[in-house]
Amino acid sequence: MPARSRLASLIAASLLGFQAPALARETNRPKPKPAAVAKPKPKPPAVAKPKPKPTVAPKKAPTPIPGLRTQESGDALVEPVGSTPELQGDNQYTNTINWTKRVVTVLGIGIAPDRGTLATRKTLARSYALEDGLRQLSEVVDKVRVNADAYVRDLTVAEDDVRAKVNQRIRAARIIDTHVLPDGSVELKLQMSLFGKDGLAGAVVRDEPSPIQYAADATPSLPASQYSGIILDARGTGAQPALAPQIRSVAGSGLVDRPSVAYVHTREGASDLAGDKPLVFKVKRAAGLTKSDLLTESPDFAKMKDALSKGGLSVVIII
Repeated sequence: MPARSRLASLIAASLLGFQAPALARETNRPKPKPAAVAKPKPKPPAVAKPKPKPTVAPKKAPTPIPGLRTQESGDALVEPVGSTPELQGDNQYTNTINWTKRVVTVLGIGIAPDRGTLATRKTLARSYALEDGLRQLSEVVDKVRVNADAYVRDLTVAEDDVRAKVNQRIRAARIIDTHVLPDGSVELKLQMSLFGKDGLAGAVVRDEPSPIQYAADATPSLPASQYSGIILDARGTGAQPALAPQIRSVAGSGLVDRPSVAYVHTREGASDLAGDKPLVFKVKRAAGLTKSDLLTESPDFAKMKDALSKGGLSVVIII
């Protein structure tokens, strides 16, 4: 073997001897552990939220027909119909139908003219106030319910003679209060009865007796009756007051004779008119276009009819 080849073999052997321990160390070195991967934390189970309870709006008591019930009206059933500014200040006077006292009341205003003596201005202003009051009275009367099917305006438009009778009663209205201002202007309060000799009912209700007796002036009960009156509680039915309401059973039976009727706003007011021993019934529902007919359960209707047949009892209706 030539010397050059021998030298190359020695160099190669020495290199192999040097790399062997290094390779052994690399082989025996522990392999690094892979980095731990953070496991995602389990989500807590979703807790079902309680569903909010639906808010139920509190039931409102049905608004009685008067709408406006002032301290002055007390237990009376007062229905406002329009208003007019008072000359005495910034107040508004409300024209009303008082179904308990059975009257219509309005305010007429007359402005004094700029010229003339004070006496002349007062006279003219009073004339203007009366004219204005009669005009307003006519407007209020047109809105009075006659029965379950019609208002006064419905009858006066259809029949000229009815309009003539109504106008006659309007012109007969009474002046119940007069207020004269320093400048001569005048305010007049006019009042018209719903029933009686010159009452509105006599012009629009065909079977209206004259004069008619109502609860406040009713004839005392006959000895045969143990009751002092009849109270019909129509609160919550939407019933409306009218000149000639009909009282029927839910089965359809009706009273042959229409009893005298008064309307009030409270149970206490009904007791004042119906006496201390009244028969009390709950109205089942109101019927008709104007909601003035009153329907009761058949047993109640039979008992009421029997009591009315003995005479002397008036009916008081709470609305």
